[in-house]
Amino acid sequence: MLWTLTHDEAGVSLLTVSNPMPYHASLQALRIDAFQISEYLLLAPGAYSEMVVPASVLPSANRRFSYKALTDYGGQRTYCTPLKGHAVFTARLLENNSFQDEC
Repeated sequence: MLWTLTHDEAGVSLLTVSNPMPYHASLQALRIDAFQISEYLLLAPGAYSEMVVPASVLPSANRRFSYKALTDYGGQRTYCTPLKGHAVFTARLLENNSFQDEC
């Protein structure tokens, strides 16, 4: 997944995700710190989605973005990354699925 945090013409912050893979992606619990951006998101191959990010949760020095991806076998894998500005980013797989891990 490729993620981007941007602003639209009206100044609204948007979190955009694109799926460059040839497989569907089933994502859950998309969060910036404790704030849930989306409960569930299904992305077709090549698709993208935009989600509004409230101004109160905009990235600061210590904000983290995380989500869970469903596997082909029904399991979940947790991904996390620190948010640093408005560049394109990816999230790292947390090995033991603990949000306490460093991103």
